[in-house]
Amino acid sequence: KEIPNSAAADAMHAAYAPYVDIFRTDRSMAPHIATAVQGLGTRVVGDRRALVGVINEMLLERHANDVAPKIAP
Repeated sequence: KEIPNSAAADAMHAAYAPYVDIFRTDRSMAPHIATAVQGLGTRVVGDRRALVGVINEMLLERHANDVAPKIAP
């Protein structure tokens, strides 16, 4: 498979994944990033339409557990 022109930018963007609660990426990168951050508590979202639902779900969980979210640098 040919490497897309965006591969370098995708790799730089993926470097932030371990430091955030929710990481939004495209569908092709999502499984790779999800594997890399497995066990770190980061939720990888490969579908932009699912993002709002994932955010709401996490906010409800955080509110129930009274835990502050991580903020990326």
